[in-house]
Amino acid sequence: MAGAVAPGSAAVAVAATGVRTVDWVRVAIGALALALIHLGANLWNDFWDERLGADVRTHLPTTWSGGSRPTQRGLITPGQALWGSILLVAAGCGVGIYLVVTGGGPAVFWMGVAGVALALG
Repeated sequence: MAGAVAPGSAAVAVAATGVRTVDWVRVAIGALALALIHLGANLWNDFWDERLGADVRTHLPTTWSGGSRPTQRGLITPGQALWGSILLVAAGCGVGIYLVVTGGGPAVFWMGVAGVALALG
């Protein structure tokens, strides 16, 4: 999750240098969007790891290699991972669109598009 929060924190720091106050409610809403998309990306990865057999080839899983393996352990089905991913990313995009419409502008939109592309790419 730190990988999702760090870019958002950097954006807040850069924005704060140009304004007197930071709208912390919008920051929290942006953090929610980042978290939803990050969680969706995790499920996306679990789906494709199962589908491509990557978890089978990783014999000694760690936090960074093999992870929690929820599909392989039977906690969720591959279909649930796929649909969970789609729903979480869609929810994150919905939150992001709210930020764009309520004053974020094109820069926020394109950062969101890039973030989703990187998360699912």
